[in-house]
Amino acid sequence: MVGVACLIVFVSLDLINFNIKKYFTLTQNDYYASVIYIGVLCFIISLIYDFLDKTIKNAFKRVELETL
Repeated sequence: MVGVACLIVFVSLDLINFNIKKYFTLTQNDYYASVIYIGVLCFIISLIYDFLDKTIKNAFKRVELETL
């Protein structure tokens, strides 16, 4: 859930920042750097963390049941 929220926040910030720079600045510079990759990285890290957390918990439960 944290990864999805992080992804939504960074995509929203990126869209807001893009539109502000495009429509409200008077510069002729068309260069724009996106920050969506930070949200995607956060999402991927949270998926990996969730997978490892579930795997370790299941392994501990399996070992506990086998020792009883």
